Amino acid sequence: MSLNRYFKLLKKFNHNKRLSLKSKKLLILSTDSNDFLINCSIAHVLVKLGHKVTLFIQNSGQSLNKNFYGFSSQKNFSSLIKVIIKNKINVEYGEEVVDKISNISIKLRKIIYRQTQEDVQRILKNPVYEKNKKNKKLFEQIEKKNFNFAIKFKSFVKNNEFDNYIIDSGSWAEYGVAFSILQELGKTITCYGYRNDKNSIMISKNSPFNNLNIDEAWEELKNNPISKSNFTIERISKKKFYKKDVFLNFHREDPLNKEIIYKRLFLKRNNYTILILTNLAFDTTVLTKKTNYLFKSHFDWLKRTIDFLIQKKNCNIIIRPHPAEKLTNCYMTCEKYINNYLEKLGESFTILPSQTSINTYGLIDIADLGLVYSSDVGWEMVLKNKPVISGGMGAAWGKNIQYDPKSLKDYFNKINIFIKNKKVTVPNSKKINALKFMNFYMQEVPKTFPFPLFEYWNKHTFNEAGRIFQSSTIPKKYKKTFEDLSDPLLSRKGVI
Repeated sequence: MSLNRYFKLLKKFNHNKRLSLKSKKLLILSTDSNDFLINCSIAHVLVKLGHKVTLFIQNSGQSLNKNFYGFSSQKNFSSLIKVIIKNKINVEYGEEVVDKISNISIKLRKIIYRQTQEDVQRILKNPVYEKNKKNKKLFEQIEKKNFNFAIKFKSFVKNNEFDNYIIDSGSWAEYGVAFSILQELGKTITCYGYRNDKNSIMISKNSPFNNLNIDEAWEELKNNPISKSNFTIERISKKKFYKKDVFLNFHREDPLNKEIIYKRLFLKRNNYTILILTNLAFDTTVLTKKTNYLFKSHFDWLKRTIDFLIQKKNCNIIIRPHPAEKLTNCYMTCEKYINNYLEKLGESFTILPSQTSINTYGLIDIADLGLVYSSDVGWEMVLKNKPVISGGMGAAWGKNIQYDPKSLKDYFNKINIFIKNKKVTVPNSKKINALKFMNFYMQEVPKTFPFPLFEYWNKHTFNEAGRIFQSSTIPKKYKKTFEDLSDPLLSRKGVI
């Protein structure tokens, strides 16, 4: 969709001329062209709610001109900025400042170094970071960019006071650097992020989005009675669920019945079936330190798990890569990693390719045990009465849903226990918690949001944005979301 159409919407913006009694000074950071329209839209809605909003733009309009059709000159970008300012939004460009790198603490420098490593892995879509000449050059470019931003942003924040700082995710590129600076300075931070849903976001207070820190929210809501939900494990396992309101269509086929899977994969019926379900290996939720509490990395978990299972007899071991590997053009797929870094596996192993059409939930039906890293499919398996052992700290970790080991020894011991005691069933308490978690994680946590990633904007999105921008009030279904984004008084750490 053309940026010019968005430009026209902003020209018709109807802002709230009176500041609210609850008016706050808010800073919204925008450092990436793909996020600019989202952050700009958030800024306009918050102005409509009566807040004083500053939009801090780190990169110039050149990146916008480069990435969006119909926005072809710096002059047009300047015109856009004039309209934004006319709509009562203060704009800061993040201009060069006279400051020294010595003003960046040693702790923050280490954080920026690690952030740069993760940025390289994400850009290359490959968590196996090889220190060759090409990658070294890329690392140096990104590190310089992150440090330059850190100097500018820290100087700006120290010289300008805001009640709340709103940033995308807080976990990659300048957003990750910004979060660390704001945390060091004791500021109130609100992070937001998208899941695989065009109609909602998750909001996290004072914790990066990729940490998926939901413990405080879960403690508040876990004892609530289970309400009727739009989500069921049967619904999310069918291809119909992935046709409309998702960014990525994970499943284009319905689950196969057991007989077909046994025949197609040449599985031995009397063997114990272990299903290994991987994450998207370059996802920021997988690269974070929190997730990797037992293993060095997602691929370290995969390798050591496979090495451990090689010696096991009378087992069917199926490795199903995350469906997003194909959809995101992941460079280092699980299949490629196994072929490159592991010895040839025996006939007990079945490694499905990224492009497999076999629905994950059909595989769950034939499995006796699930091994996951930090993927949501772990708690989904429990809903289908299958025991699951996690290797990484995901959202469901520590909720008495999966079996969450405390050490490497505990992890491998748990696998042994299930293989030796094939009749072990999932305790009812874990199934109840999994059901509560689905209701909590799929209905309570997501906040209704009108602005999907800009590449997914369609006629309906533009029409909805037009109604919001031109109306004198915010539609009720969105108002709470923007109140949560702007509220600096929510003391909770993590997802709200």
